[in-house]
Amino acid sequence: GRSLSSVLNTTIKTQTLTAGATMVFNPTTNNDLRVNYSRNEGESFSTMDSFGGAIVPDVSTLFPSSVPIADAHFILSLGPGNPSWFLGRLQTDSQRQINVVDTLSFVTSRHQFKFGVDYRRLFPEFDRVGYVQNPQFNSGVNGAVTGRATRLTVQAFNGPRFPVFNNLSLFAQDNWRVTSRLLLTYGTRWELNPAPSESTGKDPFAVTNFDNLATLAVAPAGTPMFKTRYNNFAPRVGVAYQISQEKGRETVLRGGFGVFYDLGTGTIASAFGISFPYFRQKVLTPVGGVPFPLDAATAAPPVFNPNPPYSTLQGIVDPNFKLPYTYQWNVALERSLGFNQVVSASYVAAVGRRLTRQELITAPAPGFGNVFITRNSATSDYHALQVQLQRRLFNGLQYVASYTWSHSL
Repeated sequence: GRSLSSVLNTTIKTQTLTAGATMVFNPTTNNDLRVNYSRNEGESFSTMDSFGGAIVPDVSTLFPSSVPIADAHFILSLGPGNPSWFLGRLQTDSQRQINVVDTLSFVTSRHQFKFGVDYRRLFPEFDRVGYVQNPQFNSGVNGAVTGRATRLTVQAFNGPRFPVFNNLSLFAQDNWRVTSRLLLTYGTRWELNPAPSESTGKDPFAVTNFDNLATLAVAPAGTPMFKTRYNNFAPRVGVAYQISQEKGRETVLRGGFGVFYDLGTGTIASAFGISFPYFRQKVLTPVGGVPFPLDAATAAPPVFNPNPPYSTLQGIVDPNFKLPYTYQWNVALERSLGFNQVVSASYVAAVGRRLTRQELITAPAPGFGNVFITRNSATSDYHALQVQLQRRLFNGLQYVASYTWSHSL
């Protein structure tokens, strides 16, 4: 854990702005527009103070002269069970989003139509500190007094990363009053979700020969992480039919089915993190230890080498990756028991297919160490019976009793 003279400062700031306009063209036609910009920033910075008589070291003795102090982080470790000291900036990250949703609606005698577009652009900034030095003295204070570190790690990061994630959705829907008892809702949504990129050209690595891991290789620069698919259609349909209109015995049967796509970019975003080609490190564990403070050559950051071997690759994606999706459906029967009481029974299901799973493969091919690969190799199944009794009492008071039996895989 941290020593009491090592202080971690974390600053978080959230800003969001939403503007909208509703335009009524005539009594049956209107348009609703919403535009949002959001920004979430977080920064972590460690300092040392003189708590308990501690002496703060001269920063210039910890880092090589070529490394800016504002872009360096120092960790002094005394081994398991002993405190550690931290100094310097750790990381500065921000998540930025632009979201535009526009919906056009118009009504005819039996139909309520909606057409729309939903565009979202996520463009975060990952700015981890450029230089990290971590001497470790595994025998505690006595080991540190000797001035020889048991293990030394020096890490370097290849500047800030600016990933870009784009998602475009088009949708259409119709609520059709077929008869006085039957309401039909149907529509579809189309999703376009290309592979993420990096706005300054520092795109993460993609791979080839994925079908035969023994021949796995890094793809040429600029190769997308996965292919863009243009057939992501998500139909939805719902129906409500009033079986009985008898007062106090009204009975309604409802059902629905829909396909819902996920963005699938959760684990893929790790490609922009602590991994090649943005990250490199050297680890020294010589017999007799590493003299500390370090000389200029030992403290120098490791040189970036784009050639194999690759110790760790994160965020690698199956080139044939497809968007995960879920089938959802439900059937419900609702009946009034008098004028103030309603009972309902529902069957609800959600079946996920092509879900993402990140797999760690060690040494799949010559020149590769640990490779974290995201592929469509997971599924999920959820089925449930839901029963509910609702009764209105008096003065706005009501009670609801419900029970759910479910099975989830």
